[in-house]
Amino acid sequence: MKFVTTLLALGAAAVATASWAQDIETPPAKPVKEKKICRRQETTGSIMTTSICHTAAQWNAIDEDNSKRVESRRDARTSSAN
Repeated sequence: MKFVTTLLALGAAAVATASWAQDIETPPAKPVKEKKICRRQETTGSIMTTSICHTAAQWNAIDEDNSKRVESRRDARTSSAN
């Protein structure tokens, strides 16, 4: 009789432990760091270059902004020449 009681107690403990383990939340995954891309930039009047690092998304935004500036200046020159 003690064996059956012990066996039932162990079974109940195992079920309680399994349900308790499911209630524990897993910690959120760490955010993935974006890889930095470095470019060398020459400064006018200096023989030294500097290294500037940004993510790929930031470089795309910088390049797009620079392209828009060049186009707007080009448009301004062609419209003032006419």
